[in-house]
Amino acid sequence: MNPILEVGLSLALASFFFSIGNAQTRAPDVILTNARILTVDEADNEFSALAINGERISALGSSAEIQSFADADTEVIDVGGRTIVPGLIDSHIHAIRAGVDTARQVNWYDAASVEHAIQRLQEAADELSDDIWLYVVGAWNISQFADPRLPTPEEIFQAAGEHPVYIQHMREIAFINEAAMSELGIATDADVPPSGRIERHADGTPTGRVFGDRATLEAISAQIPKRPLTVEEEAASIKTFLDVLVRYGMTGVGDPMGGAFYPEDLRGLFHLWRQNELPIRVAYRMMSQNRGRELEDQQQHTALLPQSLGDNMLKFNGFGEVLLWDMYDGAMSVLEFEPKPGAIARFTEMATWMAENEYAAEMHVASDVAAREVLDVLEDIDSRHSITELRWSFVHLENGSPETLARMKELGMGYGIQDRLYFAGEQWVRNLGAERARRAPPIRSALDAGIVVAGGTDFPLSPYNPWVSIQWFIDGKTQSGVSIRGAEENPTRLEALRIYSFNSAWMSFDDDERGSLEVGKLADLAVLSADYLDVPTEEISDIESLLTMVGGRVVHSAGPFSGYAQ
Repeated sequence: MNPILEVGLSLALASFFFSIGNAQTRAPDVILTNARILTVDEADNEFSALAINGERISALGSSAEIQSFADADTEVIDVGGRTIVPGLIDSHIHAIRAGVDTARQVNWYDAASVEHAIQRLQEAADELSDDIWLYVVGAWNISQFADPRLPTPEEIFQAAGEHPVYIQHMREIAFINEAAMSELGIATDADVPPSGRIERHADGTPTGRVFGDRATLEAISAQIPKRPLTVEEEAASIKTFLDVLVRYGMTGVGDPMGGAFYPEDLRGLFHLWRQNELPIRVAYRMMSQNRGRELEDQQQHTALLPQSLGDNMLKFNGFGEVLLWDMYDGAMSVLEFEPKPGAIARFTEMATWMAENEYAAEMHVASDVAAREVLDVLEDIDSRHSITELRWSFVHLENGSPETLARMKELGMGYGIQDRLYFAGEQWVRNLGAERARRAPPIRSALDAGIVVAGGTDFPLSPYNPWVSIQWFIDGKTQSGVSIRGAEENPTRLEALRIYSFNSAWMSFDDDERGSLEVGKLADLAVLSADYLDVPTEEISDIESLLTMVGGRVVHSAGPFSGYAQ
């Protein structure tokens, strides 16, 4: 067990008066009864009631047994036969960046049609002064629209009026009006490196569409002037987004930082933590944005920041997701990859330093060919400094081969899988072929290999709704309903739930504290709007939480539970 967690758990358990046999000697603070409780414990036990004392689960059993522990001060909540699951944990979501941007961006996350999206853009244009940028960076896809098409430049620019506007679809195209191009100094393709292309009318004037890859569009979007926010405004913006997540039963996130995000962007998060206002638990990682200075940046950032520093609401969880930019293999799987000159030596130096200092790390590796290069380095390091207990992991590896999975297992690595192909599955098939897509990603193969597979969304690249992701894990269908992954690689419903709870907790060394509903663990749970095990597969994505608890504290309530205090 992680030593910090071991000390914390021992101290917490010392304050309780229950036994392993559930014969607790003081009354519970809260009882949830008349339930179908999916514990996700080692045996996948089910119970009908649980008791909570303080932050932790103190008993599990039948409704009659658990209610017998109550006294006049116990709050008894009859959930009416509904399903209770461990609080969901998204192990890879850019939640803090999205949270900060909530106050700045126009929200197209859940726009139901092109008209709906344009209406939101128009409302923002009417509300803000003309010098304020209007932008949407990812987190939407044409397949979410009732009319599955891209908006036209004319629709976007008319709604935006005089505002500079930047609207990005996935990592392939951006709509940029004349005011924005002028402010960014974009006139020719040379102004949108490394691979941007400005679409033009027959007369040579820009259409407003700019095509490019991830590096191109990130370079452009990074130049957008961000409306300054105070620490309090950043904190409020982050909380607004996190409050959305708890509606789906989310009680924890693993934030990989990602591109164009800097240490100072964490100040709103730290403010919420200091004020005890975080609605969910956050395990964050750090990465350098400076190509060529990655190791120096990380050494400077972490001089006084050991692995797992923090508490059970906020903790530092090592490095990721891009450890060395010259080893970055792109956003989507490819069949060929060549590290930049000197990259292997510098990556070896960085990974060796992380191993020597016992830091956790997750690595953006989208392709099996890149995974093999990285594994060569990791195996060499492991022969000198064991990494098998550090829970290093790959994320985004959609075409991992059986050989790669076996090597990952040998190193004790985890495997973070996100539902990126929910939006981009058809594109993946066009790039790599339908046969390879049948194993994209190889979920069942990884589970059978004994690898800890953790779930996530990679939002804002994919929807933040964890139930959309869980449904995709189970059926392998894209948002447009096309089956990409073969059924032989799909997990069961209970396995998918474990992937999104216990296994995600493992990624941050928290599996002894949360991720399953067991006596002594933190009371992080969700009462669901539908029976997860019995609802038709195509309706799993519609599930929401009616009651979400973090450490026994209600952070979301709706429907029949809306009267319970938050």
